[in-house]
Amino acid sequence: MKNSNTSFTYSTEFNISTTGNRKENRYWENYIDFSLEKGIQFCSRDYAEGQLTSRNMLTLIDMPSELKDKVRDAVISMLDESGEIYTPDKWIGSTLDFNLSVPCNVTGEQATTDATLINIVALPDNPEETESVEYMAKIKDSHNHTFFVEPNCVQVSKEKIQKILSHMGLLELIEVLEECHFGIGTNKHILAYPRYIAKYTFCD
Repeated sequence: MKNSNTSFTYSTEFNISTTGNRKENRYWENYIDFSLEKGIQFCSRDYAEGQLTSRNMLTLIDMPSELKDKVRDAVISMLDESGEIYTPDKWIGSTLDFNLSVPCNVTGEQATTDATLINIVALPDNPEETESVEYMAKIKDSHNHTFFVEPNCVQVSKEKIQKILSHMGLLELIEVLEECHFGIGTNKHILAYPRYIAKYTFCD
């Protein structure tokens, strides 16, 4: 396969994401690469004496549009297989007025099959101890009543989530994939994803 700007083969690898990281005295970069031969590949490399060995790879900028479509399909497929995009207890939310508006079922004491997930919010365990934070799912039921439950009690509509993914841009999808694979913080939560849900939730 060839493009007027960039020539590539079945085995040509493209870097589609590079993210620098630092923890204490360790510095490293996380990579997501793609080729027709291997599909999506993940790797990380530590800095050696302050510098990384050059990877000398093509990037998304060099990638022809027909290949970007294949990357998009591969990213969405991998997100679907991971399951984290359907698992609210892995999401880090935003403010109380952040509206995800995703249809959901709620299990447990406040079980309901006709509800809407509004957001995943951070609530202090003790209002006087703001450093102690618990994430809760803000729910609105069919009677317009609002309540909070543990995020692991929420089962979101897969159909709605898949529709949202179809509206997301390639770079946005890659960002979510990076967070799902490499994680944010010690709990491997995903941070950007709820923001994109809110961005596209009202798209037709």
